[in-house]
Amino acid sequence: MNFGIKRLLVKCLFTANACIVFLCIFSAYSGHISPADFKYLSCMPMTFPIFLLLTVVAGIVVLFFKPLYATMQLFCLVICFQQIKAVIPYNFFSNEPSAEERKDYIKMLSYNVHGFAAETMDENDSVNEIIDYIVASDADIVCLQEAGLENHKLAKVKEKLKAYPYHSELPVGESDKIFNSINCFSRYPIVYINKVDYQSESNGSVLYKILVDGDTIAVINNHFESNRLTPAEKTTYKNIIKKHDVNTMPSDSKMLLGRLSNAAVVRSEQVDIVANLIDSLRHSYPLIVCGDFNDPPNSYTHCRIGENLTDCHTAAGKGFGISYNQRGFFFRIDNIMVNDKWDVKYCKVDNSISKSDHNPIFAYLKIRK
Repeated sequence: MNFGIKRLLVKCLFTANACIVFLCIFSAYSGHISPADFKYLSCMPMTFPIFLLLTVVAGIVVLFFKPLYATMQLFCLVICFQQIKAVIPYNFFSNEPSAEERKDYIKMLSYNVHGFAAETMDENDSVNEIIDYIVASDADIVCLQEAGLENHKLAKVKEKLKAYPYHSELPVGESDKIFNSINCFSRYPIVYINKVDYQSESNGSVLYKILVDGDTIAVINNHFESNRLTPAEKTTYKNIIKKHDVNTMPSDSKMLLGRLSNAAVVRSEQVDIVANLIDSLRHSYPLIVCGDFNDPPNSYTHCRIGENLTDCHTAAGKGFGISYNQRGFFFRIDNIMVNDKWDVKYCKVDNSISKSDHNPIFAYLKIRK
């Protein structure tokens, strides 16, 4: 009897461990499947950190009962190595350039400023921490998302950012109710500006060509389709994560899955258009692709855009680099990517400021000669 129960428990342990490992691998690679083909799989990449943690915990458990089963964990970690590095880079020796090195590098800053927290700006030109952060950043090129402002407030922004003599503000989206803008401020001449042609209610992408010390570089500033969860829906998501209410979880989860997957389908169409633009530029120019992707590192958005590019945070950053700073949403959705015409010195998602719902991300880049 005891022998039979033991065999049953061992089989259950094997099955549970195998399921966890399978889901970890599947969630790691599910971003290679377009949401346009299987929209409900678009949320799987968000679960990868959870299944990775469960895989490690399960591995520790099976070591005590059936050590041989832990080979599944080893197999999983090897298979998912690149995805793990994308989510949790560990570039221990990557540091900001010294003052002497700094002159050889361009500092690129990307920041979803959420309207510059415009409620803090009044007619008396009160202090705005987001603008002050940008000024103090000493970035050479600044790409902003959700930067739409009324004209008189935008004039204040330009006045405070007068260290950047070249700038572009382009409204994006097709909605009359939502005003959104993609902006760029640069120390270098912006010689070409073109809005990327794709459909969206309030999001968009803009291509710039910028003349940097005799080299023309291309920069694509993106704000891909937002998930547009209402405050109530965000609260529902947090309750699912924290409270695990079995009575409401099925209906709440179905509602959120529908919202997120529908947005992912729209986003995938935008991403495919930008990916084709990247392919047309990456052999001809030193190329930077940045912005708010509204998707985690192993998502379709990230995989498709980054197919032939280097993710600066993966290459030269440290830790999770969580860029969406609202509690319960622990994801890096803001990125800077480059083609092989750049050297990446250092990259950081900066959590020192929380006035926007996003943290800024910056990278030090040098054109390869």
